[in-house]
Amino acid sequence: MSVNNEKIKYEIEKLFTSKRQRYHSLSFSELSGLIDAEIERKSLKKICRNLEEEGIIIIDNDRILNPSHYNIVAGTIKIVRTGEGRVYPEKEPRKAIFVDFDKTGDALDGDFVYVRVAKIGRRGRPYGEVVKVLRRKQKRIIGEIKKVGRKLIAVPISRSNLPDIIIDGKEAKPLKQGDIVIVEPSAKKKDLWHINGRLIDVIGDKNSSAIGTKIVIEKNGFADEFSSNVLKEAKSLSSDIRKEIERRVDFRNLKTVTVDGEKARDFDDAVSIEKIEKNLFRLYVHIADVSYYVKENSLIDKEAWKRATSVYFPDYWIPMLPMKLSSDLCSLNQGKDRLTVSVVMDIDKKGEIIDYRIVESVIRSDERMTYTNFQKVLDGSDEQIIQRYSNYAEDFKLMEELCHILKEKRRRRGSLDFDLPEPEFILDATGDIIDIVKSERLTSHRIIEEFMIAANETVAEYLFKHSEPSIYRVHELPDKDSIDEFNEFIKGLDFDLKPIGKIAPKNFQKMLDSVQGLEIEHLVSTVLLRTMKHALYTTKTEGHFGLASKHYTHFTSPIRRYPDLVVHRILKRMLNRKKKEIYSNNYLKQLEKTAAHSSEMERKAEDAEREVLNRKKLEFLKAHTGEVFDGIISGVAEFGFFVEIEGYYVDGLVRMKSLKGDYFIFEADKHRIRGRRSGITFRIGDRVRVLVIDVYPERGEMDLELLYDRFDEFISLNKKRRKKRSRRISKRRN
Repeated sequence: MSVNNEKIKYEIEKLFTSKRQRYHSLSFSELSGLIDAEIERKSLKKICRNLEEEGIIIIDNDRILNPSHYNIVAGTIKIVRTGEGRVYPEKEPRKAIFVDFDKTGDALDGDFVYVRVAKIGRRGRPYGEVVKVLRRKQKRIIGEIKKVGRKLIAVPISRSNLPDIIIDGKEAKPLKQGDIVIVEPSAKKKDLWHINGRLIDVIGDKNSSAIGTKIVIEKNGFADEFSSNVLKEAKSLSSDIRKEIERRVDFRNLKTVTVDGEKARDFDDAVSIEKIEKNLFRLYVHIADVSYYVKENSLIDKEAWKRATSVYFPDYWIPMLPMKLSSDLCSLNQGKDRLTVSVVMDIDKKGEIIDYRIVESVIRSDERMTYTNFQKVLDGSDEQIIQRYSNYAEDFKLMEELCHILKEKRRRRGSLDFDLPEPEFILDATGDIIDIVKSERLTSHRIIEEFMIAANETVAEYLFKHSEPSIYRVHELPDKDSIDEFNEFIKGLDFDLKPIGKIAPKNFQKMLDSVQGLEIEHLVSTVLLRTMKHALYTTKTEGHFGLASKHYTHFTSPIRRYPDLVVHRILKRMLNRKKKEIYSNNYLKQLEKTAAHSSEMERKAEDAEREVLNRKKLEFLKAHTGEVFDGIISGVAEFGFFVEIEGYYVDGLVRMKSLKGDYFIFEADKHRIRGRRSGITFRIGDRVRVLVIDVYPERGEMDLELLYDRFDEFISLNKKRRKKRSRRISKRRN
């Protein structure tokens, strides 16, 4: 929208909302006469439609109305299973307006609507009716095809209370029961629980191994393909870098390796090491120079900004960049000359970086190492592997030595190490999980982690030192209320644990150290982790609590993270300019926008990855329905407690109503459920034995039943106590 249109939009909004001059109703002709600018009627209507979608005005045929004058409020509607709705006003979301099932109009669950407040009921409760749908929450709905009579309908698979979608006869012909489809609901509802819709696409059969991943991709709106224009631009990029190499620092003679997992799809970091003095290491961290190929505002850049991150599933990968870049031109493939940005750090025996330089460089990776083979060389456990990589054994030992030094330095300053178990999936050729095992965190993993942290901190320090506007990775301090709740929680444990006082990383690490090896280690670590905030991107360097870093950024993964690409561009501008730049407000605002958007997309990707992993685990356990497992209580709530199945790292629910032999109550402050008569408690970290009753992968749920080995002892003991009490009462009466 142009500047003039923004001005007109502001003028219209002012006409209807300012206290001095508030109009109740205007025709488009009258409105046009009040605006201090010439504008076509078509453009004026477009601006008004935008204002209506925002809940500022309401368009009724050829007139523009002031909603507040007609007792009309804009808000989001939540429809429950009975068909009744509640509209939560945008300006006062706590003051819900109740809508009877026959007054919801064409609104679907989650839509942004206009509701007219018709009456005030008992206890001052407002009631209204939906007069207009302003924005559909879901323009595309994922559903499962089911046959009802002669019709095929798409039943939404989400938990939302959406109506069934009736598909047109012609479009329904190729469909069969069990197909998962994408449909577009019409603007008008057929009745309360049915709406006509248009078939957009068929995702596949509900029993397909890949269907869960496809559903999550569609639900989150991830683009799993690149447009033809983006691919065409990528194809046009030249691999000839001979001239560019001439102006760069040449590190091709250094022994350099990439170290990644066996299934890694791209290689954006490589490392080299030297010992230049007895107690002085020189560490080289080389990162793929994506910014050389992806120019600002190019089609590839705009698409990468939208995606902001690559998304990784067990059986699928959505890259941020086209394959020509992510797996070829930018990937640090073995034996290929590749453009990089290198951070060269001189590190002493205490882990202090006494000198560093950041340079545009060129490297040639000598080996594509895996974490497993790297570890075998360190351990000396596989003669064949040791022989194969004998040329690198000394370098790997140096890396291990430096890793321990850097890790100890971080430990001294209080950097946190939540070493919670993570699952690793063994998949067959079709993408089905055939086993779930505990993922090992090897020394080789730690080496690369430490080196990447050191590089990210060094770059952040450099940016901060030169007061350069940039994007930083920030991890804020936990809220005091969360820590107070945690301290209250550990009071209820049968261990002498010192509460966390000052909110500082060192104190958190002391807590983790104090429970290491104890039976409550998993419990305390899990609850403490939940007090932490989520790390995010911002233009202000406010430190990283978890790493106990004053300044931190993301620089080491520009193939798969957009903020890293931005940091590379900033660094290269700094390295090549002759004097400091003065940045415009627009540039600074764009940086802030990029940081916020990247944070949002990162959370979205993480949630999607977690959902697919959970679904895969549940699909695996569905075949084990009726079997008994050991587990650990991972969460408690007023409706029951969650149990993490041992060895499979997936939660199921033991419902409160399924607990027998006592009346159980939820004690939120103590993170437990307690039997009122027996005194038995179930709390986070307790080990229990459960029976798998039902598994619903599509809903992400599993129902469990508690097996009462320990509970029976409590009941038996409680009966004896009641008998003794009865005898005492009888004696007193006599």
